[in-house]
Amino acid sequence: MAVVIQWRGDGERLSHGMALKRNTVLVAGLQMAVHSTGTSPDAARLLRDKATLVVFDEAHQSVAPTYRGLVDDILNAAGSQCLLLGLSATPGRVSPAETEDLARMYGDRKVSVAPGRNPVKFLVSEGYLAKANVHVREYPDSPPPASTDGADYSEAALGELGALHARNDAIVRLAQDLIDEGHRRIMVFTPSVSSAVSCAEAMRIVVRYSHAIVGGMPQDARDHVLDTFRLPIQAVPHPQIVFNCRVLTAGVDLPLTSAVVIGKPTRSHILLQQMIGRALRGPASGGSETADIWILADDSYEDFGDLAEMFSHWDDLWEPPTT
Repeated sequence: MAVVIQWRGDGERLSHGMALKRNTVLVAGLQMAVHSTGTSPDAARLLRDKATLVVFDEAHQSVAPTYRGLVDDILNAAGSQCLLLGLSATPGRVSPAETEDLARMYGDRKVSVAPGRNPVKFLVSEGYLAKANVHVREYPDSPPPASTDGADYSEAALGELGALHARNDAIVRLAQDLIDEGHRRIMVFTPSVSSAVSCAEAMRIVVRYSHAIVGGMPQDARDHVLDTFRLPIQAVPHPQIVFNCRVLTAGVDLPLTSAVVIGKPTRSHILLQQMIGRALRGPASGGSETADIWILADDSYEDFGDLAEMFSHWDDLWEPPTT
């Protein structure tokens, strides 16, 4: 029987982590793992000496310098026989160079769930993924982005969008349309924290369960909102909508989500895919057969508009490469 130890949230930390033995599974949030090994030489040495397998969920993040350093420290320890397994629905990075680095980190070995076949179509046919219906609605009245932050739009530019009342109203209207179509669990991505809060407040006039989840929100309040969102439709048949900015892009399991509104522009193919993926749990994964995705694309954000239009042809993105 395996012993499970957690280094995450309010779980067990260093005092229990020191007791790693055979048949022990250590579940570690990335930030907690970096903090624990960085502040305790004993914890770092323990992982180097004892770990035999590292399973990195959301593996496309593993090439980030902080996390890469931790993994390399474990794998490259003297005498280490530790293996590395990465799990990701988006096995790539924004830039080709980063994608090449990711591939090298995993020995240029990628295992597909459906070799030689379209993986999305395969997973839809097996019921693990919902069939995505992606729609693009243009928004013509936003200012062009004044600045960028590396490869993506800057927080300042996204903050300008989030302050546009008319644009927030357009996000709320898309959410209302989805409710009118019968959706009961809807997630909305906004360009800024203030936009998430404003949209949630506006929606609460007609929807009782309308909440904004933002960074710095008390953990118990966040847990209450998400736990209620997870309740079966039979238990809470009323529509529930969660507005968020950057918080729920990945790492949160909300399988009943059947619709997503994307009001946050991005230049990142992977980030857009992750936002869309929040509604793609199929019936075999506790979700629904189909999912509706609405992308609000600003005319002045041409890069995002092109990306959104590309994603409207969802299945084409996943065809295996021809040889």
